[in-house]
Amino acid sequence: MWGGDNLHGGLEVRDPIYASRILVDPYSARILVSVSKKAKSVQQISEECSIPIAVCYRRVRELEKAGYIKCVGRALTREGKRVSLYKTHLCKADIKFENGVWRAVIIFEDGAMFRLP
Repeated sequence: MWGGDNLHGGLEVRDPIYASRILVDPYSARILVSVSKKAKSVQQISEECSIPIAVCYRRVRELEKAGYIKCVGRALTREGKRVSLYKTHLCKADIKFENGVWRAVIIFEDGAMFRLP
């Protein structure tokens, strides 16, 4: 956990290679852009971004676990099914390989900033 809490992801997120892998993944990148302005359901994200629904669910779970997106509410579909709505919690990410070391600076919307390593 970072800073003694689990608000921004689990232990594996401390690894800059893991963090960069999530952020540069084409599907994850599309999801982050899709939910940057407005909260959306996984179904909406899948349709908007042309991502297969199963892949979209996996990436959303991974992004949520890392703390890059968060569930901000629930809504009912026209069919009466409850769905979660997700929005980005990531403000800025700077990941680089410098002098043989992976480094990352991740800034969240709430102002929290983490430097890896």
